[in-house]
Amino acid sequence: MGKAIVRNGVVASVSVLVASGALASAPKPDLSRWERVGEDVWTVTDDGVAAGPEEAAGFLVSPAVYDDFVMILEYWIEDDTNSGIYVRCASDSEINPDTCYEINIWDNHPNQASRTGSIVTLLEPAAKIDGLERWVQVEIRATGNRIEARFDDEVTAVLTNDRSTSGNIALQYAGKGVLKFRSVYIQPQ
Repeated sequence: MGKAIVRNGVVASVSVLVASGALASAPKPDLSRWERVGEDVWTVTDDGVAAGPEEAAGFLVSPAVYDDFVMILEYWIEDDTNSGIYVRCASDSEINPDTCYEINIWDNHPNQASRTGSIVTLLEPAAKIDGLERWVQVEIRATGNRIEARFDDEVTAVLTNDRSTSGNIALQYAGKGVLKFRSVYIQPQ
């Protein structure tokens, strides 16, 4: 079982939320219907998507726009691979840290202030997550002007910012190694 999370006096665990059906009843997006932006590097699998190994860069972008939401997913990544979860993107075709909030997945980022768990250009990670070649669970909560990211139940970022309070979600692949996303759940709030 994951670590306890306390919110408004309610104790929960991300693992319990999924297992109990609280998020299992949430829409599990059909990632095959997400728009491919950039190079087409994605392969749809039984439980998610995969990319690599090849030197390329591309995104999967949600067809829906989300305001407040909880998103839970798992990723598995190799070294030499850069990824991120982009939320509240102002455009579904221009995906970057200036038009979205990028929760980074890149343990070996040359600028460690932008490593895994950071919100690129806005917030360094509050905890160091080493996630190479193992499954890592990510929870992102976006409520109003607040975004919180947790990696394996460890808070890595809490940002309050008025730049954008809605937009598309995008998954990134860039680099040379293998990347996989699975068990993707999005629950609008």
